[in-house]
Amino acid sequence: MSGTEGRSFRMILLAAAIVTMLATKTFSADINSLQKQAEAGDAEAQSELGMIYAKGQGVTQDFSEAAKWIRKAAEQGVAQAQYNLGGMYSSGQGVVQDYVEAVRWYGKAAEQGIAQARHELGVMFDKGLGATLSTPSKDMSVVTDEDKGKTDTNNISKTKEGK
Repeated sequence: MSGTEGRSFRMILLAAAIVTMLATKTFSADINSLQKQAEAGDAEAQSELGMIYAKGQGVTQDFSEAAKWIRKAAEQGVAQAQYNLGGMYSSGQGVVQDYVEAVRWYGKAAEQGIAQARHELGVMFDKGLGATLSTPSKDMSVVTDEDKGKTDTNNISKTKEGK
């Protein structure tokens, strides 16, 4: 590299480093603001903060902390948080694995229209994890009257012939 090219390359690296530093500081400020909102009881902020901890975005990945915040949001009725908490119970991430609790939270999310929660319930019923079709519960209404006749492209099941 010539002197001019070397200087240009160093300037580009310096600019990239500055942009990264500014973005990191902004992201940290955003997380701090989100944390304050979550602590004040904002359910959406709690759900978002939980996912930040689950993914380790700008914080150290911590599934226990993720579960804490996601549970708070789920208990306030945030459908996506209910689905995410069901997944945490199903896999044992951040909580003790508990298929009954997974079914309970997936059921709550399914009742609010989260199609993937219905799918997960079906998989769990099929495998006999946490519940069977003979265990009735208001939280486990997988298909509602409103859903009958609709096609759910996220959950296409086999026909009787197995096709």
